[in-house]
Amino acid sequence: MKSSSCILRSGLACSTLVLGTMAAAQLPLVDVTWSVLPTQQVEVRMRPDGPFSSLFSSEVFTVRWLDTGEQGLGAISQDPEYFVCVPVSKSGPEQVSGIYRYQIFQGSSLTTFADAELNWEADQEYVIARIAILNGSGFFEIVNDEWTGEITNNGDFYVSLEGQDRTGEIYNLFTEVDRLDQVGIDVDLMPNPATTMTTFRSELAVPIKGAELQILDATGRVIWSVHRDLPAGAYQEVIDLMGASSGAYLLRVQHATGVITRQLIITDRRY
Repeated sequence: MKSSSCILRSGLACSTLVLGTMAAAQLPLVDVTWSVLPTQQVEVRMRPDGPFSSLFSSEVFTVRWLDTGEQGLGAISQDPEYFVCVPVSKSGPEQVSGIYRYQIFQGSSLTTFADAELNWEADQEYVIARIAILNGSGFFEIVNDEWTGEITNNGDFYVSLEGQDRTGEIYNLFTEVDRLDQVGIDVDLMPNPATTMTTFRSELAVPIKGAELQILDATGRVIWSVHRDLPAGAYQEVIDLMGASSGAYLLRVQHATGVITRQLIITDRRY
């Protein structure tokens, strides 16, 4: 009898595990991004890869920007249905690490989408919140990095649906405004289209300290990144593209005063 009891309990445990796995498989993965608005706000957007109308249990994401001592993030506004179903609030104060400043956001809910008449469709973007930018422009982005990944910070992007981890990806929208053009900067890549290498070139009216130069692929993944103090006048740096496949890419130069982007095309290598 004891042996039969053990087998029965094991069978129930296995059944529960299988049902839980099946339930999680039916829930979508949820990606996150955000977009800068002309109104000195940013929109936080989420994108499910399948339909969803049940309980959005919780979320965590962290915003990073260059620490200049001026820019920051202010009030959060949400449409009423998202305020109850996907609430967003600041988790603690802004924190500084290295050249960056961070703000963690989080939220949890017990109200289902169905209760608020919300219904997400696959591969559509939904604005869950808007956050004010304080003290002028800057480049803000949602990130997972070494700082957010530390256990004490617990700031990596995370989504829970019905209590299940359904965390997707952080993706980028190529919609940044070329704000650096307004302060006397000329940036290009030569050659472009390129094959195995290209050269970043800048011509600045004034020097820029702590600029971050990045090449992103079409999914928003960073394939090359460096920090540089860009001098006044002419500057150039060779970029090795040997590890990149052919296609469309984006050069992004970000600094406390804003961001500038340029398209880069990598063509098939012919030997």
